[in-house]
Amino acid sequence: MATIASATDSTTGTPLDLATLARQYRGDVFDQPIQLGATHRLAARLVLVRVPPDVAAARRRALRAKAKKKGYTPSRDKLALCDWNVYVTNVPADVLDVDEVLALARARWQIECLFRHWKSDGHLASSRS
Repeated sequence: MATIASATDSTTGTPLDLATLARQYRGDVFDQPIQLGATHRLAARLVLVRVPPDVAAARRRALRAKAKKKGYTPSRDKLALCDWNVYVTNVPADVLDVDEVLALARARWQIECLFRHWKSDGHLASSRS
């Protein structure tokens, strides 16, 4: 569950396990080239950014509450990933640094919210023609 489907480290070729990486990595930012795909390899980049402890704690509380409501116990892997924001991009590091990846992710989220607003309140999905 915590792996990116068919993602491998592009330098060593070993499969990546996000949960293990999240538990073992001690820095605040992880930025590494990866390969995506089982048969056709796509060059990509994995960027992990550690969130503040209060954000991680809130995520764990929400995850545990959801798990309790649905009748299961959250896995150790899912709890470990609560500490991180995970981004996968095909834009190389020499074109976008980590701060720019984060800025684009925030802008994309605002665009998603705008489209959701247009669709629900503006009735963008329905047309008279």
